Amino acid sequence: MIKKFFVVFLFCMAVLCVPLVSHATNSNEVYLKDYSEYENLMNEFDENTVNKEYYIQQLIRDLQAIEENSEIKLYEAEIIEINEPELRYLQDATTSEYAMGMYQYGKVRVTEENSLINGVELTYMACLTYDIYNNIVMPGLEVGDTTYITLLQIDEETFVAIAPELDTYVKRFPTMVAISLIILAMVAIYFGKHSVKFLVPLVLMVDLLFFVVGPLILQGFNLWLLMFFTILLNTIAIAVLKLGVNSRAFTAIFTTCLLSVVMIPIHFALDSMLNFSGLTAENFLLSSGVAPNIIASEVVPIFNFHSLSVSLTIIMMFALIALTACKTIAKSEEHKAKTKADELIRADMSEYIAEMSFIAIVIMLTEMLPKYLILLAKNYNTRFILQSEIFLVEFVRILIILLGIMLTVPLTLLINKFMEDK
Repeated sequence: MIKKFFVVFLFCMAVLCVPLVSHATNSNEVYLKDYSEYENLMNEFDENTVNKEYYIQQLIRDLQAIEENSEIKLYEAEIIEINEPELRYLQDATTSEYAMGMYQYGKVRVTEENSLINGVELTYMACLTYDIYNNIVMPGLEVGDTTYITLLQIDEETFVAIAPELDTYVKRFPTMVAISLIILAMVAIYFGKHSVKFLVPLVLMVDLLFFVVGPLILQGFNLWLLMFFTILLNTIAIAVLKLGVNSRAFTAIFTTCLLSVVMIPIHFALDSMLNFSGLTAENFLLSSGVAPNIIASEVVPIFNFHSLSVSLTIIMMFALIALTACKTIAKSEEHKAKTKADELIRADMSEYIAEMSFIAIVIMLTEMLPKYLILLAKNYNTRFILQSEIFLVEFVRILIILLGIMLTVPLTLLINKFMEDK
């Protein structure tokens, strides 16, 4: 009996030892003879290279996940039942932290045409604010309102409708189009043919920035070429509409493009003196959600925020330069036969430049106020705020634009005189 137990014990031990033997024979472990071999091995190990490989693999996984879920399918729906807004504390799914928000619950009927769920009624939830101080509160929904929803799957058979993001569930586009058409019609009637000089470059700018430049930047096109292309086309439109197709228009176009290019290194020089990084408020708010490109296992930024900040400033400036150049050329035609033509032009243009500068500065100062209030509300003192790049970069933009406008008149006169001599 004892022999049987002994045999079974040996057999069990043999079975248990098989994985150990297998592990030992297939092991990749390296046995070092002394400390010097260990030291040499550690010196050959590049921690940064290994970490970089893990980082790139992580980014690839993240980007693949984004691509798989990149398109958020939205459906149009009608509110058929809705409760009054109520304050709730809900747990964030990603951070597991609790946040306070104003929510509305009810039911919607999908009205999306050519959709498989058209006519389906769903439970609905919309968040009206993520702001605990209620500084930002979206308007509440009412029965009969049209809204946009996305579907959230609870289990295999249950779906609920939710507002995809704060602020996106409100249907504004048709109302905005109607208001825009009414106001533009009033402008066209009041200003007549002169309104074309305002509308054509404006429409062209909107088309270029939002439907050409923006998508091409994300595809890796050179930012500066895109910016110059945008300025050139819009300057041609402004100059031709104001001066016609002639050498005067060419002078205005050349002056605007030349001065825009000249102001880029000046802008970079000022930024360098102030140690700017391009951390403007608009860029800072966007940066957290910007994913890089990965090309041949190398991480490549989609675009440079500092260069983008400079290019935005130059685009703000070019229209004022183009209009000032056209105005200068028109004044030079008026005073062409007079002896002190340049002095008269500068005298006539000084008031125009002062007015244009005042308008530009007021617009940019009002843009700065919300940033100032946000920093002030966080209990930062004025001294700190005036040191912060997010706030101070706007002052540099104002200075660059003022400098560009002031340089426009003498440069336009110089180029115009050169063209006339030729």
